[in-house]
Amino acid sequence: MKKIVIFDYDETLIRATTPEGETLSGFYRRNTFFNNLFYKKTNLVKYAREQKANGNLIVICTAREKRIWLRLILFLKRIPCDILIERKKGDKTPSGLLKKRQLLDLIISDNRYIFLDKEFFDDNNENLFEVKKLNIKVYDAKKLI
Repeated sequence: MKKIVIFDYDETLIRATTPEGETLSGFYRRNTFFNNLFYKKTNLVKYAREQKANGNLIVICTAREKRIWLRLILFLKRIPCDILIERKKGDKTPSGLLKKRQLLDLIISDNRYIFLDKEFFDDNNENLFEVKKLNIKVYDAKKLI
């Protein structure tokens, strides 16, 4: 393992836009297993596969509440994932702070992770701003997909 490559899920690995005027919580409730089967993958999935083939650790960090079926969707869509980080049910933490805390917890969970290079891909500027504070290279997925 040479580095850790971290991806957001919605609008980074898949195209699942929130309709105008719909709240994110409404989107996540409507976001069922069945709907997820039909979301199109972005070209960052190809990058994730390349990174996995190079022996890097692939992490998906989403602000979605935990769903028991998300790992199955990743498998069916052939999206590599070594570690899946989801929001705990009922957690109302803003997504930028949530992801920063989750990734800090991940990094300190294993001494090998501390000194590895890390890349983070997300479509949300708040998330990018907060995660960058952890000295992680951040990339705006909107500019890459």
